[in-house]
Amino acid sequence: MSALLVAAAALVVGIVPWYELLPALASVLVVVGLAYSYLASLSSVALGERGRLAAAAALVGFAPVVGLAAQRALESPLMGAPLRSMSDATRVVLVALLGLSAAGVVAFWWATRRRAPRTRVMHAVAQVAVVSCGALVLCALVDARGTPSPETYADSLPMVASLEGDLSGSRFAELRPRLDELGAAGFALGRTCTPSPDGKSGGKCFVHVRRGERVRTIGPLIERTAALRLHRDDAAQKVVLVANGLAVAAMDAKLEHLDWADLTAVAIAGSVSAPRSFIALALTSLVGALMLLARRRQLERRLALVAAGRAGTVDASGWAHLEDGSGARRLGQDVAEGPVVLVESTSTAPPGRSAAYRSHDDTVLTIHRGARSALMTELRVAVTTADVTALSVVVVLSTPLVVAALLGLIP
Repeated sequence: MSALLVAAAALVVGIVPWYELLPALASVLVVVGLAYSYLASLSSVALGERGRLAAAAALVGFAPVVGLAAQRALESPLMGAPLRSMSDATRVVLVALLGLSAAGVVAFWWATRRRAPRTRVMHAVAQVAVVSCGALVLCALVDARGTPSPETYADSLPMVASLEGDLSGSRFAELRPRLDELGAAGFALGRTCTPSPDGKSGGKCFVHVRRGERVRTIGPLIERTAALRLHRDDAAQKVVLVANGLAVAAMDAKLEHLDWADLTAVAIAGSVSAPRSFIALALTSLVGALMLLARRRQLERRLALVAAGRAGTVDASGWAHLEDGSGARRLGQDVAEGPVVLVESTSTAPPGRSAAYRSHDDTVLTIHRGARSALMTELRVAVTTADVTALSVVVVLSTPLVVAALLGLIP
């Protein structure tokens, strides 16, 4: 489980450019992966199978933290990172651990009750979550096929003006866009550059855009060596400034207003799809949940076999005395004395607290060590743990895509 979460964070890092990496989200996933690994190990030692159930249930409480990180990333400028300082990173980690701890208290109480959790209810909830996640991923993939993602939005628009970087040095330089420089689309770019106070860098530049008689300053201060491009979004009636391949700012295409806006995924929600990293995380959760549900089916089959098996007790000589009154059965000296459940089948026994012996007629005798009631209780908890873990994986890793849908990035 923890390996799946850390692998999901690595997937975000590997498949997308850094400006869509969303470091807040990636760092949160790494924290939850490591925290779950420690919590599951500690709980399983103290509580056995119920400890793993508590750790899996605690993970659900981490979804709001991931959702807030995703919302912050979508509302941050595309050219900037959601985490702007170490204090921000520390705050995210502390909030993440606090959310995990609070959910862990509730999960510990729920998992350690005398009454075993209701298997059918949890299975139904897990199935609903998996189906909902699959539908959401399908909608996101369909939308992504014909719609650019936030980081490729500007490149999908027609370019109406461009300006090469200023390599003249660190002195003051001004290049105002003139009427005779207007391109076929009616736009021109210029810049006003000032030297840096320490003289160690080329300084920053104000960027000017011209349309007809109107000249406006657009975007924040830009490095003077940056290559500039101006793209036009006819549907939104905006022009978008791109510096060195990064979308920096947007302004109304008619230049009627002096103000410009940072370009965020939320601001252009109607023109872009959900970030590819969000879709990849939800798809990873879907695959992981399906694997866990397949594991659940194996556990459920084993539970049925134990319920139908023949309970008995093995003595010190290796003879099993069955409760159904049939004759004693020789199992061998290597079988420890104590209660057992014998299951005869034609297939190989699943791993666990069992041993398998193949007889001359090709029948496999599986010996499950322990009382039937204890074995069935343990298997029921294991089945519920698989459901809860699948639910937790889907809820936590698909939360960013759900946030994107709520903010309008998925129609």
